[in-house]
Amino acid sequence: GALVTIGSDWILTPDPNLFPALAGAVTRTWESVGLSDAIDMMTRNGAKSVGRLDRFGSLEVGKLANFIVLDRHLFAIDPKKIEGTMILLTIFEGQPVYLNPGAPTRFY
Repeated sequence: GALVTIGSDWILTPDPNLFPALAGAVTRTWESVGLSDAIDMMTRNGAKSVGRLDRFGSLEVGKLANFIVLDRHLFAIDPKKIEGTMILLTIFEGQPVYLNPGAPTRFY
């Protein structure tokens, strides 16, 4: 019944990339969780743990439009390849704040 979250210190990396932590959460044999649960740990559960589920943690009407666009479909790849995921675009409060130089100029 505990609320589990994943933070940048879950698996130590030289940068704040959370994808190695996400990969670790879904590939650690008996300690692993499903990908949906792991994503909830990084999003909804994190927002809930700080009392802000009303504003963050998921894309819903009335919440801040904070999200990322990835270079791959996490549910369609081998979980071991999750750690290599790259962020193509970051939207913060509805505004683009980061565009990966290698990203396409148009998203569909």
